[in-house]
Amino acid sequence: IENLSFELKEKQDELNKLNDEIVELSSNNSGYDVTLIKNKEKLRQLEDNINSNNNNLLEITKEIEKYDADIRVLKERKKYISNNTDNENKILSLEEEKLKINHDINNIKNLKELEEKKYQEKKIVLDDKEKELDAYNNNKFNKENKVNDYNREITNLKYQIDTLENSINNNNSLPNSVKNIINNHRFNYVHGTIGNLVN
Repeated sequence: IENLSFELKEKQDELNKLNDEIVELSSNNSGYDVTLIKNKEKLRQLEDNINSNNNNLLEITKEIEKYDADIRVLKERKKYISNNTDNENKILSLEEEKLKINHDINNIKNLKELEEKKYQEKKIVLDDKEKELDAYNNNKFNKENKVNDYNREITNLKYQIDTLENSINNNNSLPNSVKNIINNHRFNYVHGTIGNLVN
């Protein structure tokens, strides 16, 4: 009984320790959930910025194509009209506008690359956080399984202790014929005599 009681106390101590670890894992898990939600929101914003930059780039590309077409038309006209300064001024103006737009396109492309790089970095961080969260959940699940196992062992040990105590208190180790004689009220004083004979 002492061994079983000692083993029961050990199992209860281990159970308390595991319960504390589960509580700690649960609090860490909620922190990771908040971080995960924030990172997903940042990721969504970066995706929106990339889409917006792509749309701007498309619009500017259309404008450049339009200016290129205008420049070609003016150059063709220039061939036919040799000294028309208006056309030359328009061509120069359009070429300057084209250079400015090309500069804007380069800036937008650079911004797009930066946004995509940030997006990839955030995605990597998010994936890592999700892996950590999975690891914490698995660890928590394993700890809860250990707690259940310890609870079963504690219940089993308590049952064994109760069975041994009942056995000791009710003289279950004696043969049935001896128990019947001892429990018979007509032989109340005989059991001492029988005990002396056995000794």
